[in-house]
Amino acid sequence: MKRVISTFAILTCFAAVAVAQDAVSLPNPIQGVGPFAIGGSSDCAGGELYDDGSAENGYSGNASLVSSFQGVQQFTPGSYPWAYNNVCIALVTLSGSDLNFNVQVWDDDGTGGGPGTLLGSFPASVTGIPSGLPCAWYSFDISSLGISVASGSVWIGVQWNPMSFPSRYICSDESTSTPLHPGFMNFNTGNGWETIQSGFPNYRALLVRAEGGTSYVAPSILEIPTLGTVGLAILLALLAASAFVALRRRRA
Repeated sequence: MKRVISTFAILTCFAAVAVAQDAVSLPNPIQGVGPFAIGGSSDCAGGELYDDGSAENGYSGNASLVSSFQGVQQFTPGSYPWAYNNVCIALVTLSGSDLNFNVQVWDDDGTGGGPGTLLGSFPASVTGIPSGLPCAWYSFDISSLGISVASGSVWIGVQWNPMSFPSRYICSDESTSTPLHPGFMNFNTGNGWETIQSGFPNYRALLVRAEGGTSYVAPSILEIPTLGTVGLAILLALLAASAFVALRRRRA
């Protein structure tokens, strides 16, 4: 038993170190900055959001180890079916002011309700990202993805290559008064999806917001009513009667 426990402890510590090496945040985050949003575009203030309106940090992947960083958080509609049409994301940088990335939407059919099936990915490109906090909002119309949520939740967030765009960060809310909201991150290092707080212990919510509305789900098959034997006989009788009346009027 002692040997098993010791082995488990070693593996747990190894996993924690791996996450710590993959994940990077702002080196000197300023606590309590607000309002954090400057410049940029719409902030989706009227949509579904889980942050308190201020950012205390930013997250990304280690540019020397990671070529893909993904950060997503959970979104649950108040009614169904629902379509998320607009996503707002807050970004910050310490080097460079541009970023090419993907806005991604994942189904909640993964392990324990986490990200599973990729429902859609929207390519995005931004410039003018501010250097250091406060962050800036950027808005993206993802309606072209045509995603309709029929039940449950989805995970919405970002994906980019830290090696190509080092020192770019997605903004995060680390205020202790903000309820901890479900969020996941993933690096292309073989560990799969992990909770954001496993790499960033002070995480409370990502600065990702979404707007949408009730979606119309068209029937997959157009149903055409058919006539039974009796109905067909009645229809033929009516057509014959109509033809007979028309013929008599013409002779008259």
